Amino acid sequence: MLPSPSSPERPAADAADQSIARALRGAGPPAGLKERILAARAAALEAELEAKTVRGPWFMRPSIWLAAAAMLVAAFAVLTHFGQTRSFDDFRTRVVAVDARKVMGGGLPWAIRTPDRATLNAYLRQANLPGQVEAIQPPAAYGALGCRVFQWKGIRYSVVCFYEDEKHGVHLFMASSASFAQPPGETPQFAQLGGLPVATWSKDGVSYILVGSESLDLREMLPRVAET
Repeated sequence: MLPSPSSPERPAADAADQSIARALRGAGPPAGLKERILAARAAALEAELEAKTVRGPWFMRPSIWLAAAAMLVAAFAVLTHFGQTRSFDDFRTRVVAVDARKVMGGGLPWAIRTPDRATLNAYLRQANLPGQVEAIQPPAAYGALGCRVFQWKGIRYSVVCFYEDEKHGVHLFMASSASFAQPPGETPQFAQLGGLPVATWSKDGVSYILVGSESLDLREMLPRVAET
C-alpha cells in the first residue's frame, strides 16, 4: 500500500523511487544481446534457405505439377465430352426407348405448356434450342400440348408433343445436326422401333425424330417436310 501524500513516510518513499530510477538509467543492455539477436536472425535465414533448397523453386514443386496435371486432365475431359460428335443411331435409340416412353407415360415436367405454336417457337429460340414446331403438319385434330427439354451426352434437345386425344399423339424431338457424325438426310426415313412408328430427317441444320403412338401412320404427317 502506497503512503498518502500527507504521510510522514512519503519523503522516504520518494527518495527510494528516485534511487531506483537512477539505477535503471545507468544500467545498459545485457551483455551480448546484439550478438544473440544477430545469431538468431542468421539461424532463421539459414533454415529458410534450407527449406527452399529442399522444395526447390515454386514451379519445381511436386504439388504444383500435380495440380497442373489435374487441370489438364479435366480440361481434356470437358473438350472431349462437348467437342466430339455422337452417333445419330445411338441418339435415336435413346430417344425412342427412353425419352419417348417417359413422355408417353406423362411423368415428366413441362418446360413450357401451351397449345400456342408461336409461343412454343419463341421459347425454343429463347432457350437456344434448335428446330421449330412447323417441321411437321399433323392433322388439325392434333393440338400442341407443350415442350420438354432433355440432355444426353452433352446434347441439349427438345420435344414438342401433339395429341388428338389421350391415346393418340406424336412427339417431335429436335436436336442440332452438328451434334452427330452422320445426321440423317432431308428425305424422311421411316421405321418401327420398339413397336412405335418413327420418322427421322434433317433440315436447315436441325435433325428431327418423330415418334408416334402405335397405330399411327407418320407418312400422313410428313408430306410437307421436304417442301418447307
